[in-house]
Amino acid sequence: PHTPLPEGPDDDPATLPEALREALNEGNAEAAKGPMLMRLLHVRSKAETAYLAQAAEASYQALLATAAWLDAQRIHASAPAPSALTAQTLASQLRERASALRAGELPQGNARSDITPDQISDPALASLFRSLEVLAGRVQAEADDKPASVPFFLPDAFTNPVYTEYALKTTAAAVIAYLIYTAIDWQDIHTAMITCYVVALGTTAETIHKLTLRIIGCLIGATLGIFSVQVIVPTLNDVGGLMILVFFGTLLAAWVATGPERIAYAGVQIALAFLLTVLQGFGPDPSVSVALDRIYGVLLGNVVVFVVFTTFWPARAVDTVKRNLANAEDQLKTLAQLPPTHMRQRTAAAAEIQQSLGQTRDILRLAGFEPRHQRPDPHSWHELRRLTAQAEALAARLSVPNGDPAHGDLAARLNAWQQQRNQLA
Repeated sequence: PHTPLPEGPDDDPATLPEALREALNEGNAEAAKGPMLMRLLHVRSKAETAYLAQAAEASYQALLATAAWLDAQRIHASAPAPSALTAQTLASQLRERASALRAGELPQGNARSDITPDQISDPALASLFRSLEVLAGRVQAEADDKPASVPFFLPDAFTNPVYTEYALKTTAAAVIAYLIYTAIDWQDIHTAMITCYVVALGTTAETIHKLTLRIIGCLIGATLGIFSVQVIVPTLNDVGGLMILVFFGTLLAAWVATGPERIAYAGVQIALAFLLTVLQGFGPDPSVSVALDRIYGVLLGNVVVFVVFTTFWPARAVDTVKRNLANAEDQLKTLAQLPPTHMRQRTAAAAEIQQSLGQTRDILRLAGFEPRHQRPDPHSWHELRRLTAQAEALAARLSVPNGDPAHGDLAARLNAWQQQRNQLA
């Protein structure tokens, strides 16, 4: 059973607002896919596609700049505020860009600004204003300012034993499930083997969370399906009534599937179990064997996966989080060494760090699903959560050139974070 670890605000000045953090943790990969697909399908001109690609990067850089400015205000309460004229003009520019984009219009590139980024003393606000310049089409990327291509394999793809252990555990669970339902000659519960491949994830906590969603969704969908075929279907006279029944059943499943990621997978299972029960053939079928067989198959697969993943090479959430934070340390050092003029590279590097840290946060939230002896103690859990929050703020600050009025202070803060991470490791 899931025993949640204590929640609460991160006791650290580097904590970002939740809405801003969620937007940053999504990264920029999804937004970058749109212009790439437009370029491949030639649905827009090259100029428009190039602008939208830069606009996606500029929008994310605006998020980073906002996070950097908020963090700087917490750390340096006495930092000089922007002049009233600069703040008013910047706010006006933001409203104009937002209104134009909401109306589906591209900002005019020949419009003149009342101020320039060089006139803004605060580095974060200057970076924010520069993103507005990009949205207006007035800034072109330098020839050598291109994000590095993402390799197909992870750097440790052939050296990290975790990947081999994961493959062996998943295959072993699937083979065991196959042998069980073959030995008892019950092929109708073949979903047991499919379950092993579907719910197997990188950590024990993630795996147990997904198998929990799978069985809950399956039970809800099967219950709705059995009720429908026993009570509602016998009263239907034509295909129109069946369409209405299917509509409302899938509507519930779609509502869950489009919800938060923590519960979305349950919606898929609700739809599968419901449709398999209601639409079994070309005519009404009051049999509930399909629904029951699916439940039994999912239950068998869940039990096998749980036993295998908690017994052999259990991938604890705390170990994965520590490994992610160690990778984040290397990425932060790389980000700090990028030239100030290479804004696209800085944005891409910061987006990669933020997305990785977002996944780290998700793993920490699911740590309560692990068996009790594998869970992190509350102190370690809070420390890992605090280090993750600090890394998010550091990534935002480092993405801004000269992101700290006292740049040495930011370097000292990064060193202090590294020391704390090393102590916890």
